[in-house]
Amino acid sequence: RLDHVVSEVAPRLSAGVTVVSDRYVCSSLAYQAQDCPADWVRAINRLAPVPDLCVFLRLNAGVAGRRMRSSRQSRDIFERLAFQRLVAAAYERAVRAIPRSRLLVVDGALPPVEVFARMQTRLEKLL
Repeated sequence: RLDHVVSEVAPRLSAGVTVVSDRYVCSSLAYQAQDCPADWVRAINRLAPVPDLCVFLRLNAGVAGRRMRSSRQSRDIFERLAFQRLVAAAYERAVRAIPRSRLLVVDGALPPVEVFARMQTRLEKLL
């Protein structure tokens, strides 16, 4: 995470570029904390800058699984339903630590155009 911040994110931010990332600290807490102590995962991510906005697409693991099955011929180990339920619960815990002023929770079951509209509204205010 920190290598990515130093080599990719920080230089772009310094240049005035808006950076959008589809994975960040919450992803580490959701995935790596399945195999490592969550306190350790938090500790190694502690120097990662807090984003101006974290968008959390909340979606039931069963619905996510159906979407994956319909869009792919094969799934990897991380896409099994039991594992995805653990990951979803870990994401829920992780986003609780994000200040509300920096968090946007969107229902991922909404139609894509509606998800985009909710994100766009918040981003327009931010930018």
